[in-house]
Amino acid sequence: MCGVSSYLLHAMSKITKLVSFFLLLTSCVTPREGFVGGFNGGKPGVDLAAFELDCPKDQLEIVDLGNWTIGVKGCGKKATFGNNAGVWFRADRAP
Repeated sequence: MCGVSSYLLHAMSKITKLVSFFLLLTSCVTPREGFVGGFNGGKPGVDLAAFELDCPKDQLEIVDLGNWTIGVKGCGKKATFGNNAGVWFRADRAP
């Protein structure tokens, strides 16, 4: 039994280190930067916003609303976008 709990503690320690490393990497990018440039090769949220609002990217006004939420205005429309695990989604609509 002691071997199992020792194994679990070792595994949890590795998971904790991995999560800490991931948080360190992602903390170097602000939500706005991630929205405009994407995360680790992921698709930028601004591309989704341009499509959803039917508005060219250069006409979009991007505002960081806090808590990984981005507000976007452009072409007389506005929308709110959120992020989950590096993927942007439209947050102002019910699924």
